[in-house]
Amino acid sequence: MLKIKRDALDAAERERLFTNIVVTVEAGVNDSELGEILSYALQRPNVCGLVLQPVMDNGRYLAGYDPRERMTLTGAIAGLCTQSGGRLRPTDFVGLPCSHPDCAALTYCFLNKERTASTPLPRHLDVSQYLDLFADRISFSGMLGSIADRLWNDIRGGAGLSSLKEACTILALPDVRAMLPVLRDNEQVGRRVFRIVIKPFMDATPTTWHVSTSAALK
Repeated sequence: MLKIKRDALDAAERERLFTNIVVTVEAGVNDSELGEILSYALQRPNVCGLVLQPVMDNGRYLAGYDPRERMTLTGAIAGLCTQSGGRLRPTDFVGLPCSHPDCAALTYCFLNKERTASTPLPRHLDVSQYLDLFADRISFSGMLGSIADRLWNDIRGGAGLSSLKEACTILALPDVRAMLPVLRDNEQVGRRVFRIVIKPFMDATPTTWHVSTSAALK
């Protein structure tokens, strides 16, 4: 199966198709491989994102599922950050505002040309000011322009001294400056912007330990 998946990535790269690597994460099975998976994803020039999905019980799980030992959203983030060699921190991740904050967390990173160094956007931008731009979407499509428009409007309206400082800080980052000439080149942007998503799901039955009433109601 691993060979088939690698062959599929090779085929997508030959056709210049971008894709994400999606990994089901289970405690005690592959949760120690998250850093290695991230490194592998960054080595593939056509992989523009990594999605981690902690195992949940949908009624068909036959491997002795114990909900008390389930991999959680925060557990996946902690494991990935610990194994990333300092590349990521838990504070780099933000809860997606659509549905419920426990339903998904993500971060975007700017990569250097070689994809060997990354700059997580939340380290240099107060993303709480822009969460509405992520509402009901998980795609980066149009996000750069929307954030730039918001920054400009804040600065022009005199209410954006902090926004101006953040804009200057971001534009001073080498990885970001290097991206400016290629912002209209979708292929180059795809190679230089990397998204990481943690997307858990609630267990299927209310008899298990992972039921979020507030998330279900929302």
